[in-house]
Amino acid sequence: MRPLSSTALVSSLLIALTASLSLFVVAAPLRAAPSPRPPADLPDCPPEWSVGARSSVHPTALLVGESARVTIQVSSTYTQRPEPLHIVFAVDASQHLDEREIREVRAVLLELVRHLDLPNDPDTRVALVDGAGGGRTLLPLVNDSARVIQRIGRLEAGDDGPRLPEVLREAHRVLRQGRRLKYCQQQLVNEIVVLVSPGADRRDCIDALRAARGLKSEGILLVTADANERPRDKGCLHELASSARYAYHIRELGRLILVFVHIQTNVTLRQMTVVETLAEGVEYVPRSARPDLTTIDLATGTLTWTLSFVPKVHELGYEVRLSRVGLQPLSEGARITWLDNRNKGNSLELEPAWAQVFGPEPGP
Repeated sequence: MRPLSSTALVSSLLIALTASLSLFVVAAPLRAAPSPRPPADLPDCPPEWSVGARSSVHPTALLVGESARVTIQVSSTYTQRPEPLHIVFAVDASQHLDEREIREVRAVLLELVRHLDLPNDPDTRVALVDGAGGGRTLLPLVNDSARVIQRIGRLEAGDDGPRLPEVLREAHRVLRQGRRLKYCQQQLVNEIVVLVSPGADRRDCIDALRAARGLKSEGILLVTADANERPRDKGCLHELASSARYAYHIRELGRLILVFVHIQTNVTLRQMTVVETLAEGVEYVPRSARPDLTTIDLATGTLTWTLSFVPKVHELGYEVRLSRVGLQPLSEGARITWLDNRNKGNSLELEPAWAQVFGPEPGP
């Protein structure tokens, strides 16, 4: 198996993830809860979602008592601005790794760093730790590909046994320190530990599992890579990983570049709510809404849709019957609110559609 996915595959994925649509209104995101309030001196993040909407009616002119169809079209585009990414390569370079295996570890990590493209992604930082001396930081979180490449190139096998707990605790400490780094307000930081180890015997695994639980309880993704093929207990590395899908052999670790891209850019609208209250003299025609209404309050004429995992362009519609003569708005305007899959969101107010209603023809 080749060490890494091809550059062409990665490049095409990145191009696809940055495609965008034309839109109507740009709205700034709300602060993600329950994150603490950031320091006042940090700049606001650029808008992450562009959401637009328009309301129309057909026909626009009709007789009193006739019905018309109202359509609300909502479009949304995520700007695809990658979120900060902190990655710690935690290398348990024990005596169980021979020179050939440590060379393979160096080669795979170096190729991952090159694909991260740190010079063009200032919010991605990489650190390197090992378990020597009870855990040590070889390189703190930096956005400097030359320093990272240089330090990985000097990795060597140790002269003692596996130190999984020490490596994991040191990686955890480095990530906690990294939370002091300043980004724009409202910005979430994705944290990943990539643990490279020759594996551990069952008796050495208990403390490592305890350290791993501390990482995972804080939302840190833990990826493991088995660095050799000797008949050791592989179950420990699988248990340490956040899930079985994140337990690799070192030669499969190249797939991680797609994981990194997915984590930074996989943002979708998880929920959208549209609330519209009809104007006086405007009556909702029962069972005419598409998609179906979530709730309706007949007393106030309030229509509500709650939609999940909304596509980039979405239409809602309903019919009304008008009982007043004259040029008139059909509602008080719609309020549209949304949340993405990171609990970031905002809202906008939509102007109502208008129609001209004529009275009956006078008799002879």
